[in-house]
Amino acid sequence: MRTDIVKVGLLASISFSMACGFNQASHEKAPFGATVTVPNDMLIAWNVADNTQNYSGLVVPFTVGVSNADNSTGASLPLPNIEVTITTSYGGVYLIPQEAIVAVGYPTLPDGILGPDDVDAYCSDEEGNFLAVEEWCSWYWDTETSQFYQFNDGYAAAFEENADDGTYYAFSPTMMVTETNNMGIVEAFMFIDAMPVTDDEEPAILDVAITAGITWDAQPFYITTAVE
Repeated sequence: MRTDIVKVGLLASISFSMACGFNQASHEKAPFGATVTVPNDMLIAWNVADNTQNYSGLVVPFTVGVSNADNSTGASLPLPNIEVTITTSYGGVYLIPQEAIVAVGYPTLPDGILGPDDVDAYCSDEEGNFLAVEEWCSWYWDTETSQFYQFNDGYAAAFEENADDGTYYAFSPTMMVTETNNMGIVEAFMFIDAMPVTDDEEPAILDVAITAGITWDAQPFYITTAVE
């Protein structure tokens, strides 16, 4: 399955901070025999030359299900409020909880902004660093759902910048501890900032595994790439 999600604006480093700040008080351990269902592998277009951890990448929604077979009928029953741990195998792919993201309407773009290259130029300084020139600079457009995404202000709270030397700190979470909703599903997003590559003379992009686990089961799915 190909996931075609293209960038309209740069994502500021503040946008995915605090993504592991979950309240685990209501999380229940999965009962014996429960199973995890994960998405099919995802094929994305990617470019080795632009493979940099610079908070400018792809936002991809995904879901994970937890269920158990009914002892009498054998039917698969969804399990709500079950604790699920989700991890990524590479530090350039981050996990973002659903509550961090809000769907928003189509923004009004200035004249001359016709594509991602125009956005990069408008929302970056001369060294390529993100500049919040306009609010839409940190919005993303999903070509599959025809929807823009905006990141909640609450997830910018942990962003810190040192005014003296310009350095900053923000979370890049590769593990999420969350729980299923009342339909037995976890809805979340991944932010693909960079992919692992080999050290060969002609570098190749490696796959990244996203693994969802409960007490009795763990299942991976993979991000694979097609070179642009």
